[in-house]
Amino acid sequence: MDDDITFQVEDLVATITINRPDTYNSLTPHAYQEMNRALKYAENDPSVRCIILTGKGKAFSSGAYLAKDELETTFSYEGLRKTITEDLNPLIKTITTNQKPVIAAVNGPCAGASAGLVLACDLAVASESAYLLFPFVNIGLATDGGPGFFLTRLVGPKRAMEILLLGEKISAEKCCELGLFNRVVAAENFQKEVKELAGKLAHGPFSQTLIKSAVHQALAMNLDEYLDLEAEYQPSASRSLDAREGINAFLEKRKPQFRGR
Repeated sequence: MDDDITFQVEDLVATITINRPDTYNSLTPHAYQEMNRALKYAENDPSVRCIILTGKGKAFSSGAYLAKDELETTFSYEGLRKTITEDLNPLIKTITTNQKPVIAAVNGPCAGASAGLVLACDLAVASESAYLLFPFVNIGLATDGGPGFFLTRLVGPKRAMEILLLGEKISAEKCCELGLFNRVVAAENFQKEVKELAGKLAHGPFSQTLIKSAVHQALAMNLDEYLDLEAEYQPSASRSLDAREGINAFLEKRKPQFRGR
């Protein structure tokens, strides 16, 4: 990885950090590409069983990088469409389809496209100082990064409309109430909480992959289709080494030692 992104693996957990603190971790096309590459690398690395996405310094990310001298190219119709279709959209899809759990560790303010990244993650833990901001309407833009898709499913169409049409900050506590964050933690306990959650997921069973896949597919299915999917996934899970270990541990009244397979 280069300077825009740092990548570290420790105790079965890969941490991908947006490393542009001088611009509050603003996102460039290259940063999107590097995050996408890092996520795919982590997915294929057998020494990784959980992924954390976070930002360096005081902010998670301020969203897309804006430079006055580059607006003519970056925000041209062709330039913007290229960035969205070739860089941002593939990154969102890589997060949602990644076979391993992805945690957004929202260490501070999170705006624009980066808020879409957080919504795409499987779980989100936030520091008390964090907030989400979808500021697109404030500068005359539509949305990117998938917020309309995710918000409609998480909070319903009316709330999604309010959030996106008004473009106001949503505090960490409010995000937690709305179901956009899973947990809000005091700043002094933030890193510890994220590490503990990631560690728990990293030592979980192979079936986590199937559960994640089923949840993502559920909203596009009717009940019959979803039950058919469970009828496919459950027997697959039962054939795993982790299922055998889990059942034996239950019968032997001990804690299971899962290996992710």
